[in-house]
Amino acid sequence: MKILTITIMLFISTALFSQDLKNKRGHVIATFEESGIIKDGNNDPIGQFMVNGKVKDANGDVIGSIDGNTFKDMNGAVIGSINESGEVFDMNDMKIGEIPGTDSIKDQNGNEMITISSAIDKKKLAAYYFFFFNNII
Repeated sequence: MKILTITIMLFISTALFSQDLKNKRGHVIATFEESGIIKDGNNDPIGQFMVNGKVKDANGDVIGSIDGNTFKDMNGAVIGSINESGEVFDMNDMKIGEIPGTDSIKDQNGNEMITISSAIDKKKLAAYYFFFFNNII
């Protein structure tokens, strides 16, 4: 009985505390886990968002950081930002997309690129785009 209870609790906690990111065709391209781990569509870890704002790759190496509404590479150079209304800008302050709510990412023309199974913080969605999205397409 204890094993069954533990198995059920593990399944529920995994289902409740992870969010899937899906492309236009509905395929899962990434999963955000409550622990900060990010997995690709094959369920392989590709990185992690740390509570201190650091962003790590699958090897545990720091590849950048989230500093307020700004995203920086490992050398501290700004690679992008997000404003309070969810508009996403590149390093040259050119609008490259938007995150209108907490359930999608749109390109600069308003076309939906990614949908999310449940709400995720806008900064983490933008950070995913800057640090991981371009590496998987």
